[in-house]
Amino acid sequence: MILSRPHTLTGIKRQRGIVLVVALLILVVMTVLGVSMLSSASLGERMASNLQGQNVTFQAAESCIRTALLFANKNLRDAAINNTNPGNVANAALNCAFDNNTVTAQVLYTTPLNANQRQGVIQSYSLGTFSGYVLTLTGSSTLASGASSTLQAVGKQPAPAP
Repeated sequence: MILSRPHTLTGIKRQRGIVLVVALLILVVMTVLGVSMLSSASLGERMASNLQGQNVTFQAAESCIRTALLFANKNLRDAAINNTNPGNVANAALNCAFDNNTVTAQVLYTTPLNANQRQGVIQSYSLGTFSGYVLTLTGSSTLASGASSTLQAVGKQPAPAP
């Protein structure tokens, strides 16, 4: 009794190598998918980095505006209000630095060029009105990577001391 039959040359000839072709096609498809996922991850990382840079510059500009509003910087606000030169748009400036000078910001104090628009009512009371000067603070910050932000705060400043 013969249990198995030896392979003959004609049996080997019938195999065409289709498994090799299918395996190569699967490898090519997996390689293309891997490269596209790597490209997508790289793009996501760049987008996150840009968003972080934008957030840092926004926070620096806002922090510099808040610093500009401190009582210690009242002299710069007064200088902007007292400036009578209508051609000078940027009346006074405050420079700020954060994170060991890697993030810089600047605030420009400006008042309306038209002298009639410089004063306005801050608050009305039963005893009268409290007037002040219109003051615009423009904070800007830029990183070396190119990210930048600009913020503007408009308010009224009490009249400077004579």
